[in-house]
Amino acid sequence: MLRRVSSSLSSDAIRGWIGAPGRQVDTGLSRSSALELAQRTWEVLVRKGDCSDLVKLGSDLPDVLYALVSLVQQCETDRLAGTLQALRSIPGLIEDNLGAFGDELEAYHLAASFAYLAWSSSRRQGLVPEARSWEGRCAAYVMAQADANAFLRLTVAEKTEGLTRRFLSEPTTVLAICWSLTNDRNRAPARVARDAEATFRWLWEHGSFLGNDDQSYFCGDLAFSLVTALRHLGRYGEADRWTARAAACFRDTASPEPWIARVELLRATILFDKHLHVEVLRRLPPLLEDLERFGLTVDSQRGRLLQAVVLKDMERRDEALDLLLAMLDTAEVRDDSLVHGLVLANIGEIRSSQGHFAAGMASLSEAVPVLKKAATPWAFANLQGTIAEVLRDNADIVGAISAFQSAVSIYTEQGMEGKACYVRVLLAQCLAAAGRDNEATQELLVALSHFDKEAVAPDALAAIALLRESIRRQKADPEALRALRQQIQKMGEVEQ
Repeated sequence: MLRRVSSSLSSDAIRGWIGAPGRQVDTGLSRSSALELAQRTWEVLVRKGDCSDLVKLGSDLPDVLYALVSLVQQCETDRLAGTLQALRSIPGLIEDNLGAFGDELEAYHLAASFAYLAWSSSRRQGLVPEARSWEGRCAAYVMAQADANAFLRLTVAEKTEGLTRRFLSEPTTVLAICWSLTNDRNRAPARVARDAEATFRWLWEHGSFLGNDDQSYFCGDLAFSLVTALRHLGRYGEADRWTARAAACFRDTASPEPWIARVELLRATILFDKHLHVEVLRRLPPLLEDLERFGLTVDSQRGRLLQAVVLKDMERRDEALDLLLAMLDTAEVRDDSLVHGLVLANIGEIRSSQGHFAAGMASLSEAVPVLKKAATPWAFANLQGTIAEVLRDNADIVGAISAFQSAVSIYTEQGMEGKACYVRVLLAQCLAAAGRDNEATQELLVALSHFDKEAVAPDALAAIALLRESIRRQKADPEALRALRQQIQKMGEVEQ
């Protein structure tokens, strides 16, 4: 039966990688021989970045690679640049020589270990784009291992303490989890919120084996994903607390500046959620410069989008439109389906509000397939809500009702009840305008049941009381609906 090798890179040698429990292949070289070969090979790798000598090792390749992992983790920090140069070609070499291994699982296990080392080296040097690339490659190697892949697919409730300890003791698996949560935090916020918090708490308590730098980074990254998910779920008070934790963790890592800049962008986005537009505009210019300087192109484009949306909400629509149109012409935006779709949606909303209904609807229609490609449900729900409001404002009540219903359905599926209830109020207004009072009442009853569970401001309570009275009279009072809609927009501030 095959036995797993631990990739716990904090150990002096990978759990006795030769002739000890955990090895998957028969021992070919003695420990001293493997170390000697690894040392010679490593010196050539550091000097030239050429790993061709490794190919000549044949069946001894796995043993030497295990020895190399042990050597690399002991490299001094002043050799990081040479370390990264040497590491870049090894994972590809492993993929090209799978036949030298007793089993492909072992090959992918080793490839993940070297990708992890390359990720760690590039991250500590502040090479953010390269670190992200290695993170993705490491995750792919981990997911090629059936047992690790199966663990990643389990829900929090299904992960026993034993399974959690086994897999989270593998740094490569931790990195793969972070990668997965990064990709999913905009797509499945409720699940990501649960998984990120559970993983954070386990690593915070048990992750010292990673070393302080990697443990701090992972905790910061998990907190960051959690904040993003909490934002979408409307849990702003929790989001504030976890934002502070993310920043504190990142400050305890090597080259922390890029990661802290990303936290500050997230903090600015939360300030926007609280309608603190002036403060957001004050923070953004120097922050955008930092993001560009660190090579965080995706984040800088999202920051510019935030800037445009804030200007739009402040009724500075011409400025917002100019910024959005300029963004639309950049390759970085067109390569990011989420940002591209949101840019088109905001252009459509602005043009419609300026009286150009046909041009606005054209941009909104163009955003539909782009955001479907982005596979980000909340963004598509936002788009449906925007389309609904444009149709409503142009007397297409039937079309508005359909689009609002689509938005409610998506928000509800994503666990975004606060957003869903706000849209339910807008939907109820349209249903009432169409003479469909019974349906309007049902939507309001669902919304009101949500607000019964939430702490709301006195003005919101007053609006809710008006609605309850109007529902009791079997008619949704338009004035009460307008009042509640205005209060819901301010709910983010109340939750602090």
